[in-house]
Amino acid sequence: SGIRAPAEKKMLHSSASAAVDQPRIGREVTAHGGTSLGTGWAKKQPEVFSLQGAGSKLKLPMEWRKQRVRNTRLWKKVSAIQTGDSSETTCFIQRLQSTFQSELPTVSRAEIKDRLEDICDVGVRVDECMRADLLLLTSGLTTWQQEYKHLQTLTSCQETVSSLLHQIQQLRDAEAKWRMMWSHSGPRLRRCPRSRTSETPLLIYSSLQELKEMETLKHQVKTLQRQIQIQRVMAEELLPILFSLELQEDTSSLYLLYRAMYCQLCEGGQQFPTLVVDNIPD
Repeated sequence: SGIRAPAEKKMLHSSASAAVDQPRIGREVTAHGGTSLGTGWAKKQPEVFSLQGAGSKLKLPMEWRKQRVRNTRLWKKVSAIQTGDSSETTCFIQRLQSTFQSELPTVSRAEIKDRLEDICDVGVRVDECMRADLLLLTSGLTTWQQEYKHLQTLTSCQETVSSLLHQIQQLRDAEAKWRMMWSHSGPRLRRCPRSRTSETPLLIYSSLQELKEMETLKHQVKTLQRQIQIQRVMAEELLPILFSLELQEDTSSLYLLYRAMYCQLCEGGQQFPTLVVDNIPD
């Protein structure tokens, strides 16, 4: 122990001197058991960020900037192509217009007929209104209120008639276009020879929805015709059997047969009539 004592003193002295040379960085234990910063600790305040002060230092991500430059370059190419020479485009459009019928009528031929009927009805009403108004004027002395009312009626009828004439002109133009399209002298769409179209009627529709409705109605008509044919065959086959059973003595099951026959021939097999009491006396 006597030999080790000087060595231990040297070690303690060197560690103490090193501790004195180094700055105080750490925490000290307080009397209440907490910790506090040492006297040599430099307190740093957090920096407050603001767009006005440090907003100019912000930068967008590099990948986003690359995509932005690429997008701008592509848009410039598109703009240059659109504003370039469009002679080929114009030539192509002219060829399409010369090959196909570019302007189709806005109304079908069936709608033209319906609208003409409506216009005729309105014209008849206008005529009746004018006749009634003239009768009131020619019946006797008129006041200025009646003359003013007559003037209003006349103005309204004139506006209605001019509107009807404009509609008639539009329908006339549409009919002329349809005739030009389907005539032999038309530039494009033509009819088939009469030998082929004499048996099959010409189907004209203005929209896909109208075509679907026509096909649905045609299918319903065919279904009803088939049901009528089936009912006729069943009547020819089943009614003689039913009439022959009436001649027999045992007629207890005839009521059920009559109802079954009615179900098949009159209700299409969908409804079966029932009675509260089946045992009907003779």
